[in-house]
Amino acid sequence: MTEVSTWQVITFFVSLVITIIGMLIGFGKILLAQFESKLNEKFKFTDSQYQQLHQDIKEARKLSEAANNIVMELKIKMPEDYQKRDDAIRSETVNSARFDAINEKLDRVILMYGRN
Repeated sequence: MTEVSTWQVITFFVSLVITIIGMLIGFGKILLAQFESKLNEKFKFTDSQYQQLHQDIKEARKLSEAANNIVMELKIKMPEDYQKRDDAIRSETVNSARFDAINEKLDRVILMYGRN
């Protein structure tokens, strides 16, 4: 049988432990590199989504400003093209009063001259 000295055994176990620690460090670096690449990919995707959102917000702001301009134009044009409710009621009341006055006058004329 071959004899193994204690120094050889200690050296073997120390080199085995160093090898295992080196492998663990290597695997850890590989794992961290993969994790970092996945994070970079997610950040790029998120950044592109934010850019798209920023563009959508700009377009929505333009549409909102256009809608506000249309509403302001309508507010300016509405009094020219349409009559307010209060004005229509007032006009109807005045016309009804005039028709009632004419009707009363016609009734008096009919009563005065009789019906023929």
